[in-house]
Amino acid sequence: MRTPGYRSTVSPQLNRSFELQPARIDYELATFHNDQANRQNDIRLSAGVLYRFGARNK
Repeated sequence: MRTPGYRSTVSPQLNRSFELQPARIDYELATFHNDQANRQNDIRLSAGVLYRFGARNK
């Protein structure tokens, strides 16, 4: 059984098309109903550059 996790992202926009994502942290706690380990902590760290296709209307 999975429970909701938490996400934290830092993404400054460089211009209309590019966005820098130097840090993204995802945390999720999974619980299991069995006779052994009942919890599992999952952490994912990522980084990258985002590119948006198309024009944005403002």
